Amino acid sequence: MAKRKKLAELITLTDARGVEHTYKPLELFLVGKKNFAVLKSVDGPEDVGTIFRFTMGRDGLPKTFADPTPQEFMAALKELGVGCECECDCHGCGDEKKKAPKAKPKRKAAPKKKAARPAKKRR
Repeated sequence: MAKRKKLAELITLTDARGVEHTYKPLELFLVGKKNFAVLKSVDGPEDVGTIFRFTMGRDGLPKTFADPTPQEFMAALKELGVGCECECDCHGCGDEKKKAPKAKPKRKAAPKKKAARPAKKRR
């Protein structure tokens, strides 16, 4: 069993364009057999975290970070008990497009009934 080292207080990740971003780890958790982390950008808003998928190194620390797939993102949100904020009723799709509210189905007018004719009197 590998010895676990203490997780760094700040993590610097480099994006695809070569730009470095510094994060503070807030939470590490598992969904099934996959590792996820909630990281807060040092330069970002206080109440916003980013979810990353990561692999574990032999030293017991996170090794590589990547963006989760939409399905992984939904599973991570569910594990955290957090809903989607995109107002699309998807409960964590990660898709920030707002879907149009569902229109209420129009009620069909009841078929008009012919007025009942008075019964003819028999003589």
